[in-house]
Amino acid sequence: MASNWAETMMSVLDKLVKLIYINTLWVLFTLLGGIVFGIMPATAAMNQLIRQMIRNEEIAHVFKAYAYEFKQAFVSANCIGLIFGVVGLFLYLDFNFLIRINHPAATALLVGVSALTLVYIGMLLQFFPLFSRFELSVKNYMILTFVMTVTKPLTTVLMVVWLVIVGILTVEFTVMIALLLVVMMAIGINWLSIVRIEKAEPLLKKTSPSS
Repeated sequence: MASNWAETMMSVLDKLVKLIYINTLWVLFTLLGGIVFGIMPATAAMNQLIRQMIRNEEIAHVFKAYAYEFKQAFVSANCIGLIFGVVGLFLYLDFNFLIRINHPAATALLVGVSALTLVYIGMLLQFFPLFSRFELSVKNYMILTFVMTVTKPLTTVLMVVWLVIVGILTVEFTVMIALLLVVMMAIGINWLSIVRIEKAEPLLKKTSPSS
């Protein structure tokens, strides 16, 4: 009994140390890419390792695995990051422009932009878990992310709820900001996405082209 308890504690501590290490690597690799070109591949690499941990897959060398995933994702993740950045900028400019206009047509357009913004946020949340699971072209990543966002709205809502919970915990326990903030967000998002992906995986394997 004591042996099982000790093994459990060692396993928990090992995972905790790995999570802190992965969080630190996310910061370092984001800076390595000059932030602008580092944040997307760094986040993609982090999500890949988090997904492996959730599925209880062994990660023998965390740094090597992270560096490999970062390198593999660098081009495609930055291309998709550029798309998200441009779309996000347009939504922001449209929202700021329309909110200043006092006209029924502007109000109607503002509702439309707000709805598109919600879809945009959902796609951003859904993207990284899907990116870590499937090897697709940039176009098909965007299509799959959009489909999963509009067909699984509850998953997106739960992801937002998880981010709020992590935010509250961060306020209460500020040490999490330095040690576990990013990986804590990724754990909940990936777990929720894995549940939805695994259910649809056989269909996605048949219908999602790799180019």
